[in-house]
Amino acid sequence: MHCKCSKAGGPQLMDSPRVARPINRSLKPVETEPMIGETPSPALDSWLTPNSVFYIRNHFNFPDISDSPDTDWIVSINGSVKKSRLFYFFRSVQISEAYAGCDDGMCWK
Repeated sequence: MHCKCSKAGGPQLMDSPRVARPINRSLKPVETEPMIGETPSPALDSWLTPNSVFYIRNHFNFPDISDSPDTDWIVSINGSVKKSRLFYFFRSVQISEAYAGCDDGMCWK
């Protein structure tokens, strides 16, 4: 068996690393709210699916959030969990370097 590696492409998918929806997608639309998009058939000719056409399956709409550099967020997780937690996200903290690599995905029916 012979495999050819190729670049996944689509490096400029987002305006900002903090935006909720990537841009430059060319998915087959199924629904717009919530966003559901299928990978177009021609993209399935390769063993590697480019990020820009990887399927999206959202169950809820995205909230309208600010990408302002002076906005901090606190996320609370409580209810039916073993331990309630608070997560703090500060814009003043540097975002870690991006990592690129291959990973496989699986769909369950």
